[in-house]
Amino acid sequence: MNNKSKILLNAAFLLTGTVTMAQQQSFTIKGNFPGLKEERKAFLEYFDGENKVHHSSLIRNGKFEFKGAVEHPVKATIEIKVLNPGPFDFKKYLTRDEKEFFIDGGAIIRIKGKDSIKTAAITGGKTQTELLELGRLEANVVAQMEPLIRERLKRFETKDTTGNAASDAMLGPLGNQRRKITDDFVRSHPKSWLSWDVVKNRSSIIDVKSFEPMFLLLDTSIRSTREAKKIADKLALAKRISVGEMAPDFAQTDTSGNMVRLSDFKGKYVFLDFWASWCGPCRAENPNVVKAWNAYKNRDFIIISVSLDDKKSNWVKAIEKDGMPWVHVSNLQGWNNPVSKAYGVTAVPQNLLISPEGKIIARNLRGEHLSGELEKFLPPVK
Repeated sequence: MNNKSKILLNAAFLLTGTVTMAQQQSFTIKGNFPGLKEERKAFLEYFDGENKVHHSSLIRNGKFEFKGAVEHPVKATIEIKVLNPGPFDFKKYLTRDEKEFFIDGGAIIRIKGKDSIKTAAITGGKTQTELLELGRLEANVVAQMEPLIRERLKRFETKDTTGNAASDAMLGPLGNQRRKITDDFVRSHPKSWLSWDVVKNRSSIIDVKSFEPMFLLLDTSIRSTREAKKIADKLALAKRISVGEMAPDFAQTDTSGNMVRLSDFKGKYVFLDFWASWCGPCRAENPNVVKAWNAYKNRDFIIISVSLDDKKSNWVKAIEKDGMPWVHVSNLQGWNNPVSKAYGVTAVPQNLLISPEGKIIARNLRGEHLSGELEKFLPPVK
């Protein structure tokens, strides 16, 4: 490389660096809680791209302050903790004093309250204003949902599932109402980073039919970001493994070290179930899968459970405890499982129903829906 080329290359690097720095916009967060008597600490967390940023500030005379810079508006969490709080348990998790809000570059964000973040007013910045607007639109539905959710959490803590069906029957329609409100907000605010957050939060398990239209509503200024492009790649994968597509073949070892291939079961209906021993919702769903197995095990039906465990002892123990006598496979590398990656699984539980020809015919069947769907393809013998 000659000197002229080196000079041009260095200039390009300098220019790139200048542009990157110019994209960052500073912000200031000022907290004021005159009711706080004992010393506490404020903790701020948000993502800068893929990196999680942590800040903390000792609260003195009820006040704290944070300064930083962001490339674009980001959702953040602010939490107040007592110093030396002792062991952290489930009850403390449920009662933690925290709140989500948005940080806009160039904004001064003010957090005012008496002695709690949960009830504090957070103002400052365009995206935070939009969040408050959406909160007002959702307020009536949220007020109806909150007592039902609290009851459910209380039952979860005491391991009492009685009453869950009744509360779920009420939460379902309320959840649909809330979703319609957020959908309408995204439609009317396609350039909003709050709209991006709403859509992004639905990407852990992508339902192509409902997710793609909402994703495409977002302005190109948002969809051209690196994070949005990753979601677009995930959407493309979800489309390749959606209902009507052929299920990708795979090979993985079972609990005895024997190789199992999906194609070994051609000619049968295959229920492909992604789970893990550490996944509470998975373990709660397992009785429904066991029920379906007992009803259809003597038919052209097989279950293959793909575990995202990383310890064989935990995996095998959970299989035995939950009474799941079907095919189980895993590479015991947690999320680094080629089968889960091939099927775009980034959250569990997830499942697919595959036809005898190897085509995906249903996805994410839960509770009684699993048996109901199987009955369509494998009606009871008369």
